[in-house]
Amino acid sequence: MNAVLLLGMPGNSEWIIIFAMILIPLVCLIDIFRSEFPNELTKWAWCAMVVFVPLIGAVLYYWFGTEQKVVSKN
Repeated sequence: MNAVLLLGMPGNSEWIIIFAMILIPLVCLIDIFRSEFPNELTKWAWCAMVVFVPLIGAVLYYWFGTEQKVVSKN
């Protein structure tokens, strides 16, 4: 009976996890496209990392990728 329940519709906690798995990489991709990097290859490499390995790529981007952004002097 439990196996049948596991294959049913997601409950509230599962929806939160699914929402986070979609939202976190999406926020990272928006930040990557709005930011300037030293070269375009760096930007596309971070995009590929976030798209192909979503949660790990997003965490790595926030740890290492945000330090690689070009900071304007304005």
